[in-house]
Amino acid sequence: MILLNSVTLALENPQDEPSEEMEVIESIFLVLYTTEMVLKIIGMGFIFNKGAYLTDFWGILDFIIVSSAYLTMV
Repeated sequence: MILLNSVTLALENPQDEPSEEMEVIESIFLVLYTTEMVLKIIGMGFIFNKGAYLTDFWGILDFIIVSSAYLTMV
């Protein structure tokens, strides 16, 4: 999923306005990443369990990246 997302980002020209198709593709990837994050939180716990999602560096990084994607939409 990350590789496919990287390929679609590489196809986009940063000097052009984003096309309607690219915005839809970015939204699809955001939904997929959000789903992955929510499933991990459900499975591992959020903060207070041993081995919880936000007790791991990669979980924190993932949470920040997905959350910041929603901030750019606002």
